[in-house]
Amino acid sequence: MDKKAKILVVDDEEIWRDQIREVLETEGYSITTVDDGEKAIELMKSNYFNLVITDIWMETKYRGLEILSYTLNNFKNTAVIVLTALGTTYTAKNAAEKGAHGFIVKGEYSSSNQGIRNIVAEVLSGQI
Repeated sequence: MDKKAKILVVDDEEIWRDQIREVLETEGYSITTVDDGEKAIELMKSNYFNLVITDIWMETKYRGLEILSYTLNNFKNTAVIVLTALGTTYTAKNAAEKGAHGFIVKGEYSSSNQGIRNIVAEVLSGQI
């Protein structure tokens, strides 16, 4: 996958949006961030993204599982990675069973800068 891949990051926590954006922009990806699911869905209606990275639990109208479902039902060529907090790995695994291409656990290696680079590169190259 070309490093110019377009990635949408959806999380209601600014610290996570900023970390993921900063890490992936240094890798050459084009990053768009939003703080809620409703904005994400509106953006997807008018923009193509190769990858959506979404938090599972957001205090917004549409949460991660709704974004996952919407993306898989409407954009067959868009991959989805879900973000989850330490205590909700079961939910992330459940999301993977529903079609997510991978998951990042906040606070574990997968959420480190290198972990984020690795999972995104693997998903975009079709290895997961």
